[in-house]
Amino acid sequence: MKSTLPGVPLFKLYGENQAWPGTDLLHCES
Repeated sequence: MKSTLPGVPLFKLYGENQAWPGTDLLHCES
């Protein structure tokens, strides 16, 4: 599954349990 947000696959690789500041910022801006 491909997402338009570049932060999604990044945090997926790091682990969904870990909080990624990048995804948080993207979610706020989206």
